[in-house]
Amino acid sequence: MIKCSFHSTAERILASTSQVSNALHDMKDFIKTIPNIVNSDRFLKIEQNVNVEEMKRGIRNASARLKAEFKAIQDTLEVTGHVTQKVIASSFIVLLLGSSVSYLVRYLTDLKHDNVCQTGRLQELLRARGVEELPEAYRKRLVRTRGWRMTQIELRRCLWGGTILGFYCLVCALVLGLDHLIYYVLQTSLSWTQDIPEVNTIISLRLKITILIIGLIRKPVGEMNKDYRYGILLLPPDCVRPLSPPDPSVLSTTAALFLTALVMILGEVFSRRIRRKICSSFYRDREEERALYLRDKILLKLEDEGKIS
Repeated sequence: MIKCSFHSTAERILASTSQVSNALHDMKDFIKTIPNIVNSDRFLKIEQNVNVEEMKRGIRNASARLKAEFKAIQDTLEVTGHVTQKVIASSFIVLLLGSSVSYLVRYLTDLKHDNVCQTGRLQELLRARGVEELPEAYRKRLVRTRGWRMTQIELRRCLWGGTILGFYCLVCALVLGLDHLIYYVLQTSLSWTQDIPEVNTIISLRLKITILIIGLIRKPVGEMNKDYRYGILLLPPDCVRPLSPPDPSVLSTTAALFLTALVMILGEVFSRRIRRKICSSFYRDREEERALYLRDKILLKLEDEGKIS
């Protein structure tokens, strides 16, 4: 819209120079009609030479350069966006692989790491020692491999993830609200631009020629009074294009993405359990050591409570 307004205003300003040319030529023709002046060209030289085509060519060249600069900026932003997407995708892949390798290393080297599952093997080892019921503290901490109940650690992870997701949801809501606000402000501003007045200009030509008779009497021999009007519209109606309202599908897409993220936060709990079961299925000897370690801790807890001797 700004480019259209600038181009239209420049064209109207250039076109207004024809009024100046008309005024100058009319004045010269008027002087030639006076019989007392035999040859006005001897003392009156009126020229108006405005190279309109050259000025238009300069405006077109400036517009082309500006368009090329915007195109270069747009191409740079597109390339940067593609590179950023690839970097982010690569970072997620590296993070996933690094997290998996780190979990496997800690699973094989640290008996305490993620050893919070109430497996069937653990129950068999406890029953072999005469323990049928777990202590209260372990009933809250241990996770059944087949069940939906979450431990306090898993609940805290879900709560933390939900808090971060809620923050992003608030930011997106502010951005979408700001988008609608900007659209409303621009729509109001466009309706205000219709009231921009036209710049009207008048060239008034007042010319009166008198002659002196016998050095005493002044006699008018010609008079010219003429006005040349032209107007410059700063913002032509064809430059004001209707704005596109915010796309409603953006809101539904954003809501779907946040719903998917919420499901993924809850699904992360069970993906951790699946990850542990995969490790235990590949390293059965290590899983046996982890079950014995957890059994010994439970027995020690029961001994401290005086429930076994």
